This record gives sequence, C-alpha cells and structure tokens, in this order.
Amino acid sequence: MNITVYHAKNPNFGYEAIAPNPEYPKDFTVVASILGELIEAKDDESILDYMFRWTNHVEEDWTKVFHRAMRGLLKDDGCMVATSARSTSVGDVIRITENDEERVYVVAKFGFDKLETVK
Repeated sequence: MNITVYHAKNPNFGYEAIAPNPEYPKDFTVVASILGELIEAKDDESILDYMFRWTNHVEEDWTKVFHRAMRGLLKDDGCMVATSARSTSVGDVIRITENDEERVYVVAKFGFDKLETVK
C-alpha cells in the first residue's frame, strides 16, 4: 500500500464562489508519500485521519516533524516528504493505492469525500 498527499497548486479551500475547484491530478503537487506498512492505521478512515494530522502545522512545521519521525526511512523508497509545504486543508487530496486499486479522497469541510477516478 502507498499513501500520497497532494496539495492544490491554487487552492480555494472549499470556497467555490471565489475560485473553481482544482482538477485532480493536474492542479495538484505531491507533498508526502509513505508506504502503508510504516503506519499503524489500516482502514481508509484511520489512514486519512493519520495523514491529515501528520501533514498539518500544529506547534511547528509539519515537514520538519515528519522528517524527524521518519528519520532513516526517508532515504528509502518508503517515504517522501516535501522540504516545505503548507498544512493540508479543504480541497487537498489523499490517494491510497493498494494492489491495482486506487482510492482517492478530497479533504472536505467535515471529513473526507471519495472521488471517482478514471483509469
């Protein structure tokens, strides 16, 4: 399993009246990617909550916290984190890839909404 967090390049943070919703994947950039085996969460809801929590600034820059937490793993193919990024917010995307299945969720105002993807 691979979990990837994408941030919108020009986010509207859920305010469609101000700007159109970004189109996934072309209007997004990868900010974090991690092998599912490296985290305890296994079901989609727990994975989404975990990745949302880990990709938000709380007391300091999440990229620095993530780098410290995953020290040693970042050199492997198991983990990639941007050197600088804003917090994950409404409109950003978390993709879970497992075997040949891809599940894509957008951060909603409350929780996550599943996106239908075309292969």
